[in-house]
Amino acid sequence: STASKHTEFNMIIQALTVMSVLWAMAFSVAYFCATEVDEIHEFNFPMLKRAVLGSIGFSILLFLLVIAPIGPPMVGYWKGSWKLKWANRILAGLHAVVSSVWSLVAIWILCSNINEINQFQFFLPVPYNMSRELQGQWVSGVAEFTLAFSIYDILYMLLFEPDLAFLLHHLAILSCFAPLFIMEQGTVITTVGIAVAELANPLLGCWTWSKENLKLNKALTPEHIAWHRAQFDSFSFPVTVAYTVTRGVAMPLSLIDTAYYLFYQGKATPLLAWIWVHCVFGFLGSVLWIHMLISGYMKFSARKAAEAVKQKKS
Repeated sequence: STASKHTEFNMIIQALTVMSVLWAMAFSVAYFCATEVDEIHEFNFPMLKRAVLGSIGFSILLFLLVIAPIGPPMVGYWKGSWKLKWANRILAGLHAVVSSVWSLVAIWILCSNINEINQFQFFLPVPYNMSRELQGQWVSGVAEFTLAFSIYDILYMLLFEPDLAFLLHHLAILSCFAPLFIMEQGTVITTVGIAVAELANPLLGCWTWSKENLKLNKALTPEHIAWHRAQFDSFSFPVTVAYTVTRGVAMPLSLIDTAYYLFYQGKATPLLAWIWVHCVFGFLGSVLWIHMLISGYMKFSARKAAEAVKQKKS
């Protein structure tokens, strides 16, 4: 109902307000520590400009997809329309694919330009504290692209699909990337993090879209129900495996590798540590998703097996 949605929106705003105050306090401490070690540089307004323009670009693409004669029919108002949701999921998939490829190419460029391999780094032989000037715009551009999508998606959710969990997820990304505006380092860590985090998301997006339609979309035709059911069934196993490998294996390895470089080798700074800690919390959130995916797939497999036995008996 309208009243319940209004209450939900108010709860989201209150939660975001509390989180903003806590974040401001924590970042103030990190900023003060960074000034003590001369880590703060002039604010990177060009980076902010590119991120904002990118978010405007995503918004324009959303409008074009909604009015395009493809996808689900536009029924009712914008808010709550499955055509609008479909357009947003298309953009989420676009971000996942582009950021995955972009970050992998950037990592390959970084690795190919390393003259001396650090034999103790077992995940990637890259200097995680490399300055933006040495790495080039190609590497730092990955973070700007993800920032642009995060800004766009936050506005989208506030206007059309309030979702506290995903809002907090995107705000955590903004919090993680905030130091990049005032320091010359950090984008190598975020680029590696984006690569690991986004690799499984194209598959995950297709799977969750079908799951969402089967559960909530009451306007589906029998043909659409069959199509979404087939996609959900066929994607369940590869999504579970891909997400578990990237988030449950590659992600902790990259975090340990980065921690060794920063903390054991004594190259950590307050703001680099800030970024790394955010990545650790991101991994902990991924562990919950991995648990849900694996347990859900086991239930799905058991149900399919029971259905197969029932069909044989009949």
